[in-house]
Amino acid sequence: MSLANAYASVINETPQELQNADFTLKLLAFMRARGHMSLLSEIVQILENKPKEADAVVTVAHGADLKEFASEIKSALSTLGADAKIHRTIVDARAVGGYSVRAGSQIIDNTFRTALVDIYQKTVGSR
Repeated sequence: MSLANAYASVINETPQELQNADFTLKLLAFMRARGHMSLLSEIVQILENKPKEADAVVTVAHGADLKEFASEIKSALSTLGADAKIHRTIVDARAVGGYSVRAGSQIIDNTFRTALVDIYQKTVGSR
C-alpha cells in the first residue's frame, strides 16, 4: 500500500461526524511535519476515484446501453436497495455489452463478457 493510499484509508475510515475542520487541520499538520504535502493531489485523486460504499455503480460497455437496458438497470438498483436516481456510471468496453450494477458488496452482473466466459468455461470444462 502506498503512502497516499494509507492517508486515503485513514480519511475513509474516519467517521463522518469526526471529519470536521479540526480533523483536517490536524491531518495537514501531521503531513506537513513529515514532509508529505506533495502527496495531497494523489490523495484527492484516490478519494475522488474510489466509489463510496453506499454508492451504486452501473457499468456498461457503451453509452447507448444505458438507454437500451434502462428498465433492467432500474430494477437491479431497486433489488440491491439503491436509489435509482443516485448512482455512478462507468463505461467500460471490456463488458462487451449488457450491464452490471454494484451497490456495497452486492453485484448483479448481466454483462455479455460474463455470459461469454460462462459459456467458454462450460464448453471447455465438459471436455
